[in-house]
Amino acid sequence: MGEDVLTQSEAWDAFDALLDNPGNQMMEEPRGIDILFRQLTDRNEASPKQWADDYLTAFAMAVGLQLVSFDRALAGKAKGSVLLG
Repeated sequence: MGEDVLTQSEAWDAFDALLDNPGNQMMEEPRGIDILFRQLTDRNEASPKQWADDYLTAFAMAVGLQLVSFDRALAGKAKGSVLLG
């Protein structure tokens, strides 16, 4: 990470630039994500990283999207995921 880390303001600028690209779009939370997310997070442990990974997995599953990640653990959560890198 080091020098590649953005400030919060820089992160918002990068986010805005991403949305300015007509090939990118924001999606609303899909119907049924709450049920999938609850199923994926129904365990007796504290793990903020798993919580975020499970949300992304539930989102992809609910919409029928393919999950693509550089993170091996995240890519292993959803069937048909693609691990980059």
